[in-house]
Amino acid sequence: MKSLFALTLFSITAYGQVESDILIKAAESIKKLKSIKYTVVEQNRHENISADVTLMRDKPYPLFGISRIKVIGIAINDHGSEQIQFTSNGTSFQYYDVSQSKVIQIDEPTDRKLFRTSISKYLLLPLIVYHNEKPFENIVKQLKTVSIIHDTIIFEQAAIKVRVSFESKNFDGSPLLLSSYWYFRKTDYLVIGQVSKVSRIFLKIKEVNQEYTETEFSLIDERQIKRVTGNEPRSEGLLPVGSNAPNFTLQSPTLGEFTLYKNRGKVILLDFWGTWCAPCIKAMPEIQKIHNYFTTQDVLIIGVSVEPEQATKPEQFMNKKGFTYPILLGGTSITEPYQVMIFPTIYIIDKNGKILHAEHGTGREGFTQEVIDIISKAIKN
Repeated sequence: MKSLFALTLFSITAYGQVESDILIKAAESIKKLKSIKYTVVEQNRHENISADVTLMRDKPYPLFGISRIKVIGIAINDHGSEQIQFTSNGTSFQYYDVSQSKVIQIDEPTDRKLFRTSISKYLLLPLIVYHNEKPFENIVKQLKTVSIIHDTIIFEQAAIKVRVSFESKNFDGSPLLLSSYWYFRKTDYLVIGQVSKVSRIFLKIKEVNQEYTETEFSLIDERQIKRVTGNEPRSEGLLPVGSNAPNFTLQSPTLGEFTLYKNRGKVILLDFWGTWCAPCIKAMPEIQKIHNYFTTQDVLIIGVSVEPEQATKPEQFMNKKGFTYPILLGGTSITEPYQVMIFPTIYIIDKNGKILHAEHGTGREGFTQEVIDIISKAIKN
């Protein structure tokens, strides 16, 4: 019985749309790999990246499917250069944090934890097809055409250039046809390039099917390794704890005119959010839980609405979703003094008007209980 992969390509071939079964050959070649080491060069709209990648396909790992992996490289952009160093041995994840000049280790990593790290934008730098358990499976499900363009040379490797078109969807659900160019090494059909509208990626394969020891997948140096859980709050760029919270006056549908300094003596949580912000909406049930916990105490849990258009009705949105904590309107006017660049952003302000806690983003484990503990302690002080 033919695989779904082969059947899909066979059905397309019947209509004369496919010139080759090269994707099947490439997938089979990749699945036979035990390991691969290559240099990857990527050019995108923002920066140029070069990195050495070592990857093994023999051990489960949440982000990279079935891989142990190590990436060492550098990214160059208009602001300078940035080191790229991260590795997984299948049970823990290490990365070099430039801001701390330290190697950070996350035990029991998950995708959610890793995409909260400072290295997150480079996690998908290694070509995805090499750490997929079933290479090209997602593309084949939406495949329209595969066309061989011509032979070429990539980093002194003889290659075949192929144009692949597949269907996707726009944000409104309408069909979207996407195309990209793939480059396959002629000797074994391993992928050595991918070009799309947003990036150009080329590989120089150095080794295949070599054995690597566990020490290969560790950032070994004299810098102290700092262990973290991956659930720590992120506060880069926000006002520091202990500083004075900037005063402001905003209107509220339920509180009327609200001036921060006139509410001294209360512990206040400000949640900067927008109806257009999916992470904000995801976090709102947790904000509601915090509000419910403190309804009888001198605490204000407030959503600061940041809407780009006046036509948006945040109050109606709150009512429709069943959220009952108060909101302030026109929050865009105070995003600058509060240094809000990422949404949602949370500030906790103590009774004296000082910043007690600040963080941005959402999704970390233990957020709700930690915030409740911080506020509960502040009430007693």
